[in-house]
Amino acid sequence: MKDLHIVIVNWNTRDELERCLKSLPEACWDLHWECVVVDNGSVDGSAEMVERVFADEERIDLLANNYNLGFAAACNQGAVQHKSRHVLLLNPDTVCPPNSLTELVRRMDLNPHMGIMGPKLLNHDGSYQQSVRRFPSVLSQLLILLKLHHILPWLPLLKKYFADDIDPNKAQEVDQVMGACFLVRAECWDEMYGLDKRYFIWFEEVDACKSAKKNGWLVWYEPSVAVMHHGGRAFGKALTLNKQRYFNDSLKKYMRKWHGWPAWLIVSILHPVSLALASLVSLLRKMQSYLYSESDKQKPINEREKRFDPKHKKLFDLICRRDTREMYYWFLGIVFFEIISFITLDFELTRTLITLVAALGFAYLAYKKPGLALAVVGLEIWIGGFGYLMVLDTAILNLGILEMGVSLRMVLMIAFALGWGVNAIRAKIWQYWRLDELFLVQAWVFVALMILAGTFHGFYLNQPHVIQDANAWAFLLYFIPVLDIAHRYKNSLIRHAKGAFVAAAIFLPIKALAVFYIFSHGITALADPLYTWIRDTRVGEMTPAGGNVFRVFFQSGIYSIVILFFLFAYWIQYGGPADKDKVTSKLFSSIPCYLPRYGVIVLWVISATMVIISLSRSFWFGAAVGGAVVLALGLIKFGQLPWKACLKGLGGIAGSVLVLAAILYFPFPKVGDVSLASMIKDRGTVTDAAGASRWNLLPAMWEKIGESPIIGSGFGSTVTYESRDPRILKDNPDGIYTTYAYEWGWLSFWVKFGIFGPLIVLWLVISLAWRSLKASFPWWIRAGMVGSIACFSAVHIFTPYLNHPLGFSFLLSLEGILAMGRDNTDNLQLTTNKS
Repeated sequence: MKDLHIVIVNWNTRDELERCLKSLPEACWDLHWECVVVDNGSVDGSAEMVERVFADEERIDLLANNYNLGFAAACNQGAVQHKSRHVLLLNPDTVCPPNSLTELVRRMDLNPHMGIMGPKLLNHDGSYQQSVRRFPSVLSQLLILLKLHHILPWLPLLKKYFADDIDPNKAQEVDQVMGACFLVRAECWDEMYGLDKRYFIWFEEVDACKSAKKNGWLVWYEPSVAVMHHGGRAFGKALTLNKQRYFNDSLKKYMRKWHGWPAWLIVSILHPVSLALASLVSLLRKMQSYLYSESDKQKPINEREKRFDPKHKKLFDLICRRDTREMYYWFLGIVFFEIISFITLDFELTRTLITLVAALGFAYLAYKKPGLALAVVGLEIWIGGFGYLMVLDTAILNLGILEMGVSLRMVLMIAFALGWGVNAIRAKIWQYWRLDELFLVQAWVFVALMILAGTFHGFYLNQPHVIQDANAWAFLLYFIPVLDIAHRYKNSLIRHAKGAFVAAAIFLPIKALAVFYIFSHGITALADPLYTWIRDTRVGEMTPAGGNVFRVFFQSGIYSIVILFFLFAYWIQYGGPADKDKVTSKLFSSIPCYLPRYGVIVLWVISATMVIISLSRSFWFGAAVGGAVVLALGLIKFGQLPWKACLKGLGGIAGSVLVLAAILYFPFPKVGDVSLASMIKDRGTVTDAAGASRWNLLPAMWEKIGESPIIGSGFGSTVTYESRDPRILKDNPDGIYTTYAYEWGWLSFWVKFGIFGPLIVLWLVISLAWRSLKASFPWWIRAGMVGSIACFSAVHIFTPYLNHPLGFSFLLSLEGILAMGRDNTDNLQLTTNKS
């Protein structure tokens, strides 16, 4: 009987296979051994190489299959007639040092209870290659299917699964060893009847270790023997999407075999999600290949970045390509999440599971990395509209009181509160509270008192919708975390927020333009499911605007207007007179624009385009007010008209109109009679349903104010008016509609909180604007902040944004920025005093 029977399954790794086979004679010194190479239909000449190069080696045989049987079936084929004490499954991309396999067999012989043994695997550079893991659980594999092990590798569950706590230099019993060099005692092999051939690739060695342990054998890791493994050379040639399919197929079989039908069902539900993620990973790799050649990757980061330095002026001197890569990751993450939201719209169980897993991961993220978690919160606000891109289905959770389910926004808020709360308590954040900062933000104290008064008043009057009316204001509970993270995790927050928000600023207009094209060109196959998705997730609305033209309105499109103010202010400062600022803020001294040479113009054009196709008079009015404020600040600051900046802005708007015209009049698919000019002109009237309904609401609100002008009517108070909105007419043919959610935002404060409501909020926005003007940031940052405040205040006249998470997040972001600016000023003064 021979000592060792080696099986090598090969698929298109001719050169690696030759190197591996040549290492065997010395690796098996003093052993009675044999080797069978099973070629799984290779087309690179692997089989011919074995026949030619090893024709005189009697211990090496070849079995050539006409097609790929899969790894498990091929291993069984190669070992079916073994007459040896041990069977070794060896990858063709391994190199076995002299005496390594001899020592591995000797170690196996020392303990008759050992059924499977794996050596220490080394990378090509001699570093340790992780080759030991614990058995997979359902939850650990869900995290891996969702690719969260790339984002949250510090999760305890993942660290446990990947056996990060195991000493790689200590011989020990383990759950499983990698199948690259997999020694099995013959008795153990025969008891298992070889590998389970139902696995095509992946999980076959995991299944074997599980079966061996079930049969009473030990699985052993032996680091005294080291084998070099080049890692995945064969399977790395398969497409990423195909690899994910193979992985999912094997994982489902493993879960069905060892964890039952429920585990199989969970993995099956997440199958399409993981495929979408695999596509995203493939796209990311292609993008990385585009950005950096192989020679570039060997250079230091600062050398790589030199080839991207655009020959442009000051703004592009701020580019940091490491941050640029992070922006790409955020952008692709947004794309992936939107795809998942779209394809799972009709799968309530899948959406609920994804949301629950996201909540668990996010709670831990908020505890471990609050700066990154807060950036995720802001990103969800930017792209999520009302927060229903994902939802916990209430029917599944038996929460019938919540008609639309628990939104992703609410889930993230609860998870964030738990994670950050634990972090804050452990850090004893009350030690860092500053009395001087309390005086700066005292307007927020009165806002809190206003909310409490409105809530108690609504309950006192027994109004039925108090909770539904007040729940949006709960978003202001982020106030303390924002200030805390702005102080304690400033650098992390800046780094992650910059990448996330620039990615969102680019993504949202692109999404709006894509929707505009699909609807205006009548691509029904896409338009119908898109309309359902956008309607049900409440991120926006599409309505006919005459002919084949459609209005595309996203609530978070108001942030595109904010982008315009900052770009306009930048052009005013750096496109004209020299800056007279004496203080330069460290906080904004390295803001990357992430864009190629003419990227700022492109960002202006697509942002303006989104504002135009929204066909929102409120947006247009807010943009005009905010732009006028920025222009006035420029005149005061520099003492002359910034005509260059104005020309750039007007040119950008003209470019936006051209982009819209190009999309609208694009010849494929052909559209009927359309008029871009009439579409925009008609929005100047109030004869449309939305405008007429808003004006009908106005007298009803004044009447409601007259009932209690001093203390208001509290949360849940309603008014009744005649609406012409088609969505309301569908259920109310006479148009008589009663609601607690009003347009005319400033008047809504008066209705609910009395005369003090609009005064308190006005005090808040004026306070923010004044503190922004006095901050230590460059002028263009300060001017952009003030212009944005003016815009939100103007839009709120007609459309309620300052009592919505979209407006709250903007105000809280300003407070966070100002808090970081105060830290910079304190540090600057301290440095000056020391010097």
